[in-house]
Amino acid sequence: MSILRNINTARNSTVSTILTKSSITSTYGTSTWYHNLPVQVLVNIFQYFDEKDLTKNIALVCKRWRYASNSPELWKKLEFYGKDVPTTFICRKIRDLAYLKSVRVDNIAEPIAVIRQIYRCNPNIKHVAIRNCSTIPETALRNLIQRCRKLESLDLSGTKFRANRFYEEIAGLINLRSVNLSKNSWLSVRNLLSVVLNCHKLEELQLSSFCPLKPLEQLSDEDASFIISNLAPNLKVLILDASTLTNFSFKAIMHCNKLEQLGLYGAGNLSPDVFTRIWEHLPNLKMLKVRYAHQITGQHIVELFELGRNARIILGLDIISTCL
Repeated sequence: MSILRNINTARNSTVSTILTKSSITSTYGTSTWYHNLPVQVLVNIFQYFDEKDLTKNIALVCKRWRYASNSPELWKKLEFYGKDVPTTFICRKIRDLAYLKSVRVDNIAEPIAVIRQIYRCNPNIKHVAIRNCSTIPETALRNLIQRCRKLESLDLSGTKFRANRFYEEIAGLINLRSVNLSKNSWLSVRNLLSVVLNCHKLEELQLSSFCPLKPLEQLSDEDASFIISNLAPNLKVLILDASTLTNFSFKAIMHCNKLEQLGLYGAGNLSPDVFTRIWEHLPNLKMLKVRYAHQITGQHIVELFELGRNARIILGLDIISTCL
């Protein structure tokens, strides 16, 4: 046993000596370790990290790592929040990062300039989110969808704009799968129907808040049923302002058997019998959000799980202001 112990001690000592003396050398004869690996090797390693890690961790290690972490091919996604972020900084990043696939800005100072920079510098972008920004003209959005033909998702939640031709020309985005048009008081039922008719392959529709300027243009059961029936074959995510809807619309949703996420906001008319039998119609559901459904009690939630105990496990349940 003592001989084996000595052998292990000697081996560990040898390894330690090798590392401390930096006897691992590169092809150029200089010592090589993580801090001075070739930049391209570092870039190949860093591709396994997301943009948050690149910024918050990797770039802080040393100058070489920071230089490598800024390589354009590593950056597929950009996110900016708040009016304090300079527009020039955002635009410069969009210009320099040619491999971008996703840009998200929220409540920024100059959304029009950013939109213009996106379609000029990154026409192959796939995901764009312009959220909670000041009113933007229809021409800016039309230019975006005309130049960026590979768009797969468009999120305009909270950004107000008045448009007509935009909702018709969106049909040119043959890869479009996701649209979020929430919280735009200029959006009308007619606009919404135009999107549904022109985007047959939509898999995700988000309309968490629908408050048109004209009260008479509220979403009716007939409108909602038409929208749902047209999207049903492909729909996987549906977030809907249900404040003006009844069981007529909720039963129509039960025909979307591919749904994985369902959100019903302001669902005051959702009846317990429809709620408790969701499992029977939506076997793939993973996320359920039901808000302000005043007819739903704690007992109904228990019944929901009892009836669905043989269904797939739901990963998220968000039920607010029910009669618990």
